[in-house]
Amino acid sequence: MDTNGIDYLTYLFDVCDILPEDLPYLGILKAVLGYVDTDNHSYAALANEINMYTGGIGSIGIYPNVKSRAKSDFTMRCARKCSHRDCRMQCA
Repeated sequence: MDTNGIDYLTYLFDVCDILPEDLPYLGILKAVLGYVDTDNHSYAALANEINMYTGGIGSIGIYPNVKSRAKSDFTMRCARKCSHRDCRMQCA
């Protein structure tokens, strides 16, 4: 499929072990993930890097369990998009 040189990657993290009462904190984590200082970046610089190179991070979704209709799987989704050249450099 031709994507005009844009690569799309999606990572799904299983969060089924998180207690139901703690699930709202995943939303808070997603909201603040790019707004904290790190050893190498201020929060503003990190947010800029994340948006520039990934198109943003995450959403929380509930996905059906294909093996059992009675169950749902909780996952945290991290998606990114970048130019083919930038993705190759980041994954090297």
